[in-house]
Amino acid sequence: MKRLLIFYFLFFPVFLLSEKRDVYAISDGKGNIKLFWLTSPKNYPSGGWRIEEEKTNKVIEKQLYCGREEFLNALKEEEKGLAKNFIKIFKDDDKEKKGKKFLIVLEAMTNWNFAQAIGIGYEIKDVPKGKVRYKIIGLDESGKKVGPHFLSDFLDSSVETLPPDAPENLKAEIILREVKLSWSQPKEKGVIPSVFFNVERDGKVLNLNPIIPSGEDSSFLDKEPPSLMEVNYFVYGVDVFGRKSIIKKISIYVPDLKGMVPPENFTAEEKSGKIILRWKKVENSSGYIIERSNLSNSLYEILTPKGIQPDMEYYEDSNLQGGSVYYYRIHSYGRDGKIGPPSLVAFAQAKNQTPPPKPKNLKAKVGRTMVQLMWDRVDFPVAGYRIERKAEGKEKWDRLNEKLTPEPNYNDITGLYTQGKFKYRVIAVAYDEKESLPSEEVEVELLDTVSPNPPRITNIESFDGVVKIYFEPSPPEEDVFNFLIVRGVSEEDPGLVIGEPLSKEKREFEDKFVKIGQRYWYRVVAIDKKGNRSDLSSSRDINV
Repeated sequence: MKRLLIFYFLFFPVFLLSEKRDVYAISDGKGNIKLFWLTSPKNYPSGGWRIEEEKTNKVIEKQLYCGREEFLNALKEEEKGLAKNFIKIFKDDDKEKKGKKFLIVLEAMTNWNFAQAIGIGYEIKDVPKGKVRYKIIGLDESGKKVGPHFLSDFLDSSVETLPPDAPENLKAEIILREVKLSWSQPKEKGVIPSVFFNVERDGKVLNLNPIIPSGEDSSFLDKEPPSLMEVNYFVYGVDVFGRKSIIKKISIYVPDLKGMVPPENFTAEEKSGKIILRWKKVENSSGYIIERSNLSNSLYEILTPKGIQPDMEYYEDSNLQGGSVYYYRIHSYGRDGKIGPPSLVAFAQAKNQTPPPKPKNLKAKVGRTMVQLMWDRVDFPVAGYRIERKAEGKEKWDRLNEKLTPEPNYNDITGLYTQGKFKYRVIAVAYDEKESLPSEEVEVELLDTVSPNPPRITNIESFDGVVKIYFEPSPPEEDVFNFLIVRGVSEEDPGLVIGEPLSKEKREFEDKFVKIGQRYWYRVVAIDKKGNRSDLSSSRDINV
């Protein structure tokens, strides 16, 4: 569709006819030919039009003008007034005339009798067989040819012109209480295009006004479709001569739409550990379905698979997890059981009636660098557990885990150098932040993992094939329980422990198992009661 109807485009956003033609001509195949031509109302010739056969110059109509009585008689009274004053109305710039201009345009494109009455359409009857075409010439008031001058395409009165193309991609869908029909503009193939469309059901045209295409797609809403049955719709185009295109049919099952309207005023409210849902009942509903989700835009689960009675306006949801936010939607269904679209989403946060029970059977296992805590999982929906610790002699409990621990165990990393006694307890925390009473306390004493400070060798001497070593512990001396002597044969040699452990009172050691002429390096290690060893002392070497 490439050309705007010249006088039509002023008032319609888009209205397109096929090809760049000034005259549209059709044959009914029975000797009759119709002509329709395009012109701006402001350029309408004052003397009307003359129609001639192009080859022989035979005058078909000497003077066709707006408002001829024979054509006016075929119109309704209100149409006659518009037709008689067609030129005057369009030449008047008064904005109040815009509505009348619109009606004239609409009638000219959709009413063949009106097009003839205003002098832009004409029917030639009893045309002999064979190819022919026509000239349409503008006249002045004296009947002189002044233009414009239009020329039709060739056509044969014995060959019927193809009807306008049918609408394409016809679809039907249910939208709330209505059936929406949509289709695409037909792709033109050189025939006269459809200028508007009609929709029929049960032999009746549903659209009160012609459906004017305003782009590539057109649509129509059937606001009162029959229900509980398969409905047949018929859609077709109509050209400027009033001819119908091939009729397209589409069928759709229409459920009980009035009973499927989603309830209004749907609300959710937390009360006494439950969420109360309320709504305004639907007059024609056969029942309701309620669904729930933990996220507003996620999947919803059906709470009421057996439905709710149609006179109900209330539902309690008690299967809740305190602290969680729940999102709800409600559907109405019709007599055939078809479920309608969902309502607007309502939501509320659930709360627990009671706090969680306190954790039981708290146990602690002490390791060298951590304390492992374990307890029984509480039989209650909780977000997690808070772990607290208190040092011996302190009043304040310190929280150990910044975030709640979801599982019934926790590792308190104490490191190597933390010492002393500690108490632990655990508190369960629900999703709505209600807290349990603290668990029974468990007390532990951390392992002594602190090594003594390394001792120091004060002197070393050799005589008669014996090496004698003198050493002293580093403070605090009370940390030392034993000493070990380590001997190596080079400065880089880590050495081996020689002899039995020495008591904490010893300050010297004799090494009799040496070779004369051999050099040795000696170190001393301190050990506490828990078996923690100090670092090696600085080495001292001697030649035997």
